[in-house]
Amino acid sequence: MERLATLILGCFLAALSLNIFAAEERPPILSQEEETRFQNQLKVLVELVAHIDLYALDRPQDIASCVTEMMAMRRLGKCRDKFSYYIPPEEVEEQEENIKGEFGGIGLELTQKDGIIIVVAPMDGTPAARTGFKPEDIILKVDGKEVESLNQAVRLIRGPAGGKVEIEIFRKGSEEPVKLVVM
Repeated sequence: MERLATLILGCFLAALSLNIFAAEERPPILSQEEETRFQNQLKVLVELVAHIDLYALDRPQDIASCVTEMMAMRRLGKCRDKFSYYIPPEEVEEQEENIKGEFGGIGLELTQKDGIIIVVAPMDGTPAARTGFKPEDIILKVDGKEVESLNQAVRLIRGPAGGKVEIEIFRKGSEEPVKLVVM
């Protein structure tokens, strides 16, 4: 709580100093509109810090670093509790696409373990099941591109309904990778 008080006092002094400078004979640093906007932003910042201090599940040890992280909108680990995180705009768009369901799937349930993309199971009656996917198949490439993450695999496999995708897998008991074409 002491850090919070120090931060709020610092913000208050910064805002006050802007008014003192403007009162001297020098031209104002900020226009009246800019000063009002700055003061409103400062109020929001103070409320934000107070909210974090009161309600955070895992209180940050360094409030200033936490606020900096939030303003930078990055996952730096300074203030995120284990139940929240920042999602970049491109990932938000991808998640919204997933929710809308405006894509064709081939019917594979996938997982990732130690950087390896593994088929959990093909879903009955789907193109993946008809093509011959089996549980524990390891996905190596999709349309000739090496797969490095689960999100990337899903993004590469997904396409318009009725489309075609070539997936290179490694199957237990096989000596060579196998290419499966799903339509």
